[in-house]
Amino acid sequence: MSEPTRLHTEPAPVDQPPRVGLVAVVESALVKAGRDDTPEGAIALRLAETLADGGHTASGIAALAKELRATVESALKGAETASDGVDELKQRRERRRGA
Repeated sequence: MSEPTRLHTEPAPVDQPPRVGLVAVVESALVKAGRDDTPEGAIALRLAETLADGGHTASGIAALAKELRATVESALKGAETASDGVDELKQRRERRRGA
């Protein structure tokens, strides 16, 4: 008797973009807003680097994350944001409804 055929059940690899690190995300946001060369921008990048380095307690992570969030918000305050396609479509729809 022959052995039953076994089906190959390994999942096919999924093409996913690589995960982007915290420092890269913060830096990208600051560059897009033109705020990467400000004091707040520099502090935000340093906080992101420190947080990304790891080795912190849970309370340390929470404190760093809270300060990073506040610093990024301060750095981006008043910066013009480029609208994306979704924002543009939303604005057009609102104009049509209002007209």
